[in-house]
Amino acid sequence: MSQFGRSLFGRTTWMFWVLAPIAFVSALLFSLVAYGGLRSGDWAAGGIGLALTISCVLLILVLWGRGMAWAGRGLCGIVALAYLVYLVHEWGWDRESLPDYHGRSQAHPINATLGFLVIGLPCAFYAFLGRFTWSEKAEMEVVEDDDQEEESDEDDLPEQEHEGRERQ
Repeated sequence: MSQFGRSLFGRTTWMFWVLAPIAFVSALLFSLVAYGGLRSGDWAAGGIGLALTISCVLLILVLWGRGMAWAGRGLCGIVALAYLVYLVHEWGWDRESLPDYHGRSQAHPINATLGFLVIGLPCAFYAFLGRFTWSEKAEMEVVEDDDQEEESDEDDLPEQEHEGRERQ
């Protein structure tokens, strides 16, 4: 996994305890929006609320620990799908000509395309391939018992170097 992926989906207690409570409260609020939208027949609001609730739950699972790579892939899949919907919506819907471009703050087909290329495609790569790029690089395996290996490194040294270290 790239350094970006390790930072994003790495298991640090600081990230968990900062982001998990926010994601939990957000999941509760989004579930209320989803319930209200679906109950009133507003399928768009209900569907978006449900997708955001599932995204928050997946984020909590990703931050929780190892063995939850499927949750990270699911979360990235939801983000990629959202950018694909945004791209199709902006380029579709009876466009006779492109509206004037007023910058990055406006919904525009150019912004949708840039967002899909910069955010949507890497998320789709991770969701389907398990990495953020096309290339398959040899990855370093993270071993949890690194401390024990450092202590036993002296045993692997030739005797002359080992004796020299004892004298220092």
